[in-house]
Amino acid sequence: SLAAQQLGEISAATTMPPRKVSAKKASGAIITFEDNASYTDDLRRSILNDLRCRVLSLDSRLRQGEHCTAGQRIAYKIPGDRIFLEIKVQRAAILLRLVDGGCLDLNGLTNDIPASHGWGRLKKQITILSNTDLEAAIPFIEAAYNAKS
Repeated sequence: SLAAQQLGEISAATTMPPRKVSAKKASGAIITFEDNASYTDDLRRSILNDLRCRVLSLDSRLRQGEHCTAGQRIAYKIPGDRIFLEIKVQRAAILLRLVDGGCLDLNGLTNDIPASHGWGRLKKQITILSNTDLEAAIPFIEAAYNAKS
């Protein structure tokens, strides 16, 4: 108080309101896989964790090529710094955007990404809603990883 300050007393109380805790990461903060996984529901989080393990099992160097962003995206680069797979984490789905590795799609699992969308080498998209979808997507992920172009 003003009277306390005039008497030479020092107050330890703060007049600043408490700081709000934000669920968002600070600008420039490192975004982790766990940050992105927490964005989706429990079922998809389990699928996402399984997907990550299976992608990383393709090549021990992929862990260094994993790049997570604040937009709930996880990109995987093959040695040579080329992205072969990008995962978009949504609340109720996981979208895969990947290089066309030439895997035959007899069941209509993939959708073509139009060139006008600007995804560069990522030409195919797969929507994963269940473990069954993940199992069906694995050959496409492996083919994308093995694609040389």
